[in-house]
Amino acid sequence: MVRDRDFEIVRTLDDPVSLARFTALWAAREKSGSFVESYAGFPFKIDIAASRDSGRWLYRPDGTTAILSIKSTEMYVVDDPAAMNALLGIREPQSR
Repeated sequence: MVRDRDFEIVRTLDDPVSLARFTALWAAREKSGSFVESYAGFPFKIDIAASRDSGRWLYRPDGTTAILSIKSTEMYVVDDPAAMNALLGIREPQSR
């Protein structure tokens, strides 16, 4: 499930084709070498269930993502942000 900064549901991925595409895009993400300093810059949340990456992940339209945690966590970058954004239903930059 994808939520925006106001926790409104943007999209739920529940069909086999979308889930397979998400799994492929997600598996191609790489560590960015940076750690989260503030969660304020992440306008979207991706709730993942039933995988080794289960939990709430924070996501930026530029493809940067990090798991929500009390501890400092490393950020990742998806390989194809445009494809991920289209799949997640993210159509325009979220600025505030």
